[in-house]
Formats: sequence, structure tokens, C-alpha cells
Amino acid sequence: MSSSDPEDYMSDIFLAETPKPKKATLTYSERRRLKLSSNRGSIKPLREREKESREQGLSQRIDTEENASPGLMLLRRMGYKEGMALGRSAGGRIDPVPVEIRQGRSGLGLGTEIRERESEEVERAVKKARIEDEEYRSRIREGRLEKRAFAQLESAKRICEDLDVKIGVEKNPLWWTPETDPADDQSTLAESDEDGNEKGRESDKHDDVADGNLSPEDTRIQLGVILDYLREKHHYCFYCGSVYKDADELERECPGETEEDHD
Repeated sequence: MSSSDPEDYMSDIFLAETPKPKKATLTYSERRRLKLSSNRGSIKPLREREKESREQGLSQRIDTEENASPGLMLLRRMGYKEGMALGRSAGGRIDPVPVEIRQGRSGLGLGTEIRERESEEVERAVKKARIEDEEYRSRIREGRLEKRAFAQLESAKRICEDLDVKIGVEKNPLWWTPETDPADDQSTLAESDEDGNEKGRESDKHDDVADGNLSPEDTRIQLGVILDYLREKHHYCFYCGSVYKDADELERECPGETEEDHD
């Protein structure tokens, strides 16, 4: 290349003369920091490493030949074999008692006490719900039985009146509920004209009877009296729904005096 030619800045001369940067020398602390940062993702936390080590140790059996000890040898001389449970009846534990690591700071036994308390509360709640359900079902069942008994009473009174009228009976107190005897109604109405309050009380009482608001015990007693009368006077069984020729036929053909006898 002559001195008059222009210089080529892309030639090897200029590229070779370009100084290369020197490598930075890292200190020990910097190298250690880089190494820790690169290994940070692969190093497990201390708690996890302790857990793995503990589980590994607990998973190793101590009743093997490799882990033989004087105590194990003594047990073998007494008849113990690998996998057997301890105890005369061989009903003991086979697996070791698990180790429970406490995570909180509560005192010993507090966790068990809390679990027992919660279990008792759940048990009480379930028992209360069961009792309430049984009481509700019992009330519904008793209400149905009371309504059925009152309906049977009204039917028995009508049958009693029909059979009595056929044989010439003009009046029988069994035809009415005791509080609604027609004669008593007339006297009650006469007295109530003089006392307005008395009239109101008597009216309420008769309304209750008309609505069937007798006590269950009174209803059952009155029904039993009418049914006995029908059997003795008319040889009629309310549950059979039949009039028999005489007492002998009633005794022979009817299964019994109660509703359960006819089931």
C-alpha cells in the first residue's frame, strides 16, 4: 500500500491493534456470593431436610439382622419373630408409634383437649338435633292420633244414635259430648242472658267442643264408653262395622274389643 492510497479502517491492521478488555478479577466474597446464588434453588430449607432425615430414620426397621442389638437378641430367644406384635395375646401394635412434631407454641396436651372439646360439642349438637327431630315426629304422630280418635268418637256417637232410635230410644246422653247436652245448652243460654261475661265463657267452651278440642284422655274415655255400650246393647262392633244377632255370635265372630285385635 502506497502512502498516497487512502487508509482502510476495516483492514486487519486496525482490527489487530484494538486492545482486548482485561478480565475482571473477582474477590473471594464475590465468587462465594455467585456460588450461593446458583445453588440457592437446589438447597432445601433446613426444616425440610430435617423432616426427610427424620422420616428416613423412622422408616428403618430395628428388628433386622443388620440392626441386631442385645435387646433384639433377647426377644428372639423369648420367641419373637420379625413382624410379630408384642404381648402374650399378640394383639399389640406392629408399627411404631408415630412421631408428631408440634408446629405451634401451645402447651403439651392442649391440642388433644381442644379436639376432645370440639368432638363433645359436635356430639352434643348431633344429639340435640336428634332429640328435636324425635320430639317433632312424636308431636306430629300424637296430633294425628288425637284427630283420628276424635273422628272415631263422632262416628260412634252417630251410630249409637241411629241404633237407639231404631229401638225407640228418644234420648241418650251418649249421643252428645257431656258439655253439649241440649238440656244443658238451654239452661246455659238462659243464664247467660243475665250475665254477658258468662255468655262469652260458655260460648267459647262450646266452640272448643264443636271444633273437637277435647283433651285426648277425655276423647279416649268417651269413645270407650260408647263402644262398650254398642257391644252390650246392640251387639255391634265398631271396628267390624257389623251388627250381630246376639252376644254369642258377637263373641264368636268378632276378633276382640280393641282396634289392635282387628289388625
